[in-house]
Amino acid sequence: MHTNICDRHSSYDAFTRGFKIIVAEDGVEAFTEEEHRSGLEYIKRMYGADIKKIEEIVEIFKRNSQNQK
Repeated sequence: MHTNICDRHSSYDAFTRGFKIIVAEDGVEAFTEEEHRSGLEYIKRMYGADIKKIEEIVEIFKRNSQNQK
């Protein structure tokens, strides 16, 4: 998915529905690094998204699943 196009629109949809938004910065891309970075910054600034590496997101899910047992 293109950070500055698809992810921005998907983040907007999630935001308007009240979801917490987490974007895996190393799981999305754009045509250029500049577009990628500006897309991530836009999503963070406009929708309050957390921007994390995939590995960090996996660890969060692991911790949360362990806490629910």
